[in-house]
Amino acid sequence: MVIQGFTGSHRYVLDYLQEEVLVHLPAPLQDFLLQSAILNQLSAPLCQAITASESLQDCQELLERAERTNLFLIPLDEKRGWYRLHDLFREALLTRLHHRRSALVPLLHQRAAGWYEEQGEIGQAIEHRLVAADYPAAAVLMEQVAEAVWLAGEVQTLFRWIMALPDEILREHARVALTVALYLLNSAYATVGASSVTARTRVEQIIARVEAATLQDEGEEQRANSIPAAEHALLSRRIRLLHCWRAVIEAVEADNWEQLGLMVQQMREIEPDEEVLWQMPPLSAAFLEQYTFWQGGGKLIPELLAAKQRVEQAGDRFATIKVRQWLALTLHSAGRLRQEYQECLQALALLEQMQGYALLKGYFSIALAEVRYEWNQLEEARQILCTMLHDAEPWQQIDMLIWGYITLVTVELAAGDLTAAEEALQEAERLAPPQGWEIHKDWLPATRARL
Repeated sequence: MVIQGFTGSHRYVLDYLQEEVLVHLPAPLQDFLLQSAILNQLSAPLCQAITASESLQDCQELLERAERTNLFLIPLDEKRGWYRLHDLFREALLTRLHHRRSALVPLLHQRAAGWYEEQGEIGQAIEHRLVAADYPAAAVLMEQVAEAVWLAGEVQTLFRWIMALPDEILREHARVALTVALYLLNSAYATVGASSVTARTRVEQIIARVEAATLQDEGEEQRANSIPAAEHALLSRRIRLLHCWRAVIEAVEADNWEQLGLMVQQMREIEPDEEVLWQMPPLSAAFLEQYTFWQGGGKLIPELLAAKQRVEQAGDRFATIKVRQWLALTLHSAGRLRQEYQECLQALALLEQMQGYALLKGYFSIALAEVRYEWNQLEEARQILCTMLHDAEPWQQIDMLIWGYITLVTVELAAGDLTAAEEALQEAERLAPPQGWEIHKDWLPATRARL
């Protein structure tokens, strides 16, 4: 089809579609397509909701009619349940809709949001609320799904949503904005290079907006909507925690033990937060200091067991998984392998209930493989590691992948397969970033020397 070769910059094509195609459509079909053009994907029930049609069958027939008459409607499944409009035709429809019936556009998006909410597709509902400038409702929905979106690996979507909120709404929902900043920092810790820099930059953007909206000195004239002093103090503490957590990440990357110890101490001096999620950065920093740099962590076991009980009681899924991860590692260093094994199995079962989260699942798989290695079950350890590395490759979780390959080197050496051990180490060396994560500069040469 010739139209597939065009883009929205070809104004004459858009003019042609509006003047020669749309104007000749029957009024009911033209009106139906104009309203449906706000949707990325179309179905009869969704179109019925946004057009306020009384008949679901009528909507289905209009969709099928548009397809039969080659109106650039593309079916997305064999049952003809979902469709999408060709991008250029949709642009022409939207141009006409905004020109002729602009006042209707927000209402259409509100109806779409309502339908998606009823279907439990909150992400789509938020997108439509934002386009409709229904920011209060969008912010409430963000608070409901922030953790789930983060666990699905879509923290960049959260950032985009938060930055779309105007200052007055951000002021009322500053807590969720800072929570998104914390999620972004966790992502920065898990990645390297440009991705890590981008995540940290976005954290600073969120902090700056929250500070401008809620924490700036208002001078002699206090605004009527000034936030309570207790809330002001809480937000200030969380911002301080974010700055400290960022400094911890940078200290780990630079192999700066002194800076890490200083940040751990500063974070412990901050008044403990009321929410479990915000209790995690100080605990995470303490774990990194003890386990990563002091090559121990066994003395953290009582503190981690207490933390596990708290996070499970609070129902925070991410915190529960992270505490179990740290606990498994410290149990390993203490030689308590059977307890470590059970922690890993329970964590993986929890992740399955959460429809998985490969980015965290991989850590427990490595821990399981290490236990199998200690028990001289080398084939089982190899299978676990190979499956984990295959599944985790798309995530590009560099520290996890390097750890997985180095563990595989250890397994292959024990099995006497030097070729396989060499191949695994080469993969680890290939993945190691040229800058950042200074610890790899010791880890990888030590493994190479061992091989």
